[in-house]
Amino acid sequence: MIDEMKASALRDESVAVEVRPDGPVAGGLFAGLEPGALSAPLRDVLAGACHEMAGLLGADVVSVYVRERADDVDLLVVKGNVGLASEVVGNLSLRVGDGLIGWVAECMRPISVGAADVDPRFKPVRGIGEEPYPVMIAQPVVRGGRCLGVLAFQRSAAQPFTDGEARMAAVLAGAIGLVLEAAGRGAAGGDVGTEAVCLIGRPLSPGLGMGRVELIPTAESLASREAPRPDGPQIAAAFTRVERDLTRLRGRLASPLDPLVSRALARMELLLSDGRLRERATDQAAAGMAAIARDYARASQTSPTSAGPDPALVERAEGIGDLCVLLQLTATGSRLFQSGRIWIGRRLGPFMAVAAARSAAAVVLEGDGEATDEAAAIARAAGLPLLVGVRGLFAWTHPGDLLVADGDRGIVRINPSSSGLVATRASRRR
Repeated sequence: MIDEMKASALRDESVAVEVRPDGPVAGGLFAGLEPGALSAPLRDVLAGACHEMAGLLGADVVSVYVRERADDVDLLVVKGNVGLASEVVGNLSLRVGDGLIGWVAECMRPISVGAADVDPRFKPVRGIGEEPYPVMIAQPVVRGGRCLGVLAFQRSAAQPFTDGEARMAAVLAGAIGLVLEAAGRGAAGGDVGTEAVCLIGRPLSPGLGMGRVELIPTAESLASREAPRPDGPQIAAAFTRVERDLTRLRGRLASPLDPLVSRALARMELLLSDGRLRERATDQAAAGMAAIARDYARASQTSPTSAGPDPALVERAEGIGDLCVLLQLTATGSRLFQSGRIWIGRRLGPFMAVAAARSAAAVVLEGDGEATDEAAAIARAAGLPLLVGVRGLFAWTHPGDLLVADGDRGIVRINPSSSGLVATRASRRR
C-alpha cells in the first residue's frame, strides 16, 4: 500500500487517498497505532514515522512539530525528528506565528520554499544542523478543522521538491494527524489549540480589528423586494447624517491631509451639495436608491462621441452609486452601523469608507473585491484596518461570525479560540 500511495502522489493527477486508522494505510507508519490509542509512547511512534517518511520523500530532514500550550502561549514543540541533532526532540519549540513553521500552523496553509534561509518569515535556530538543508516543504497537521501541529521536510539546495512530492507530503500530514489524535493531543480541552479558520489577504491599511461579521450590501441587493424602503424625510435625515460624518472625519484627520484623502473629501462634499440629486433622492425614496444609482450609471456610459464614456462622468456616477447605498442603509437603520462590526464585501468606495471609519472595527474584502485608492487612503488616515484579496471569505463566513482582522500581517481569523481572543485583546491594549 505504501508504494501505491507514493506512486499515486507522484503522478500528475491529484491525490485522493483516504487516511484512516482502521484501513491499510502507509504500511509501517501506523505500527504503533491501535483503534483510539497508541500502543507505544508518542515519541517512539513519531521517531519511527519520521524515518519512514524520510525514505518515502527522499528527505534529509523530517520534523514533526506538535502544538502545545504552556504559560498561556501556543507553542510548536518538536516531538519527532530525523536528520537534525538528537537534542531537538522535546527541546526545540517555536511560538505559533513565529518563523516559517509558526506561519504554517497559524494560517493552516502549506508552504514550499527553495531557500528557506532567505525567506523573510524564516527564523534560524543555531546549533541544530539544519543549515545544509534550505529546501523545505511544511504541511499543517489538521484534524476536525483544528491544527494539531506541522510536518516539515527538508533537503539540500540541489534537490528541490516536485509537485508530486508536495502532494505526498499532504497525505503524510493526514497520517500524522491520526497519530496525534490517537495520542490525545486533539481532545477537547487538551493542550492543542487552534483558530477554526485562518485566511490570508493583502493589507491596505494597518491595525487590528475584532467583531461580528456584517455583509456590505450592494446597490443590486438593495433593489430586492426584501430590502426595506425609506421615505422622503428619512432620506433627507440620512443626507444630514452623512454630511455630519464627513465633517467629523475631516476634523479628526491630522493635517496636512493625504492628497488622495483631500480629493475624496472634496468630491463627496460636492455631491452632497448637489441640490438636484438631493431633491430626486427624497422625491423618489419609495422606489429605492438603487434605481437612482442605475440611472446615473447608464447616463455615464452614454457618449456623444466615439471616444467612449467621459471618465469624469463615470467617476461621478460611481460616487453617486456609493452614496445611494449609504443613504438607504442609513435611512433604514441598517445593522451594518452597529459599533464594532467587521464589514465584509466585494467593494469599498469613499462614502462607505467614511461610514466604516465611524463605526466599523475593520473592513475585509473578498478575493476579487476592490477598494478604491481613495477609500484605502481614507481607511489609512482614519486608522481603519482594511484587507483585500481574501479568498474563501464568503465560503467560510456568515453574518454573526466572530472575526479578527489583522491589517498588519494580512490575516483573517474566523471564530477564533478563546485563547486566541485573549491574545488578541491583549495585543489591542498594547
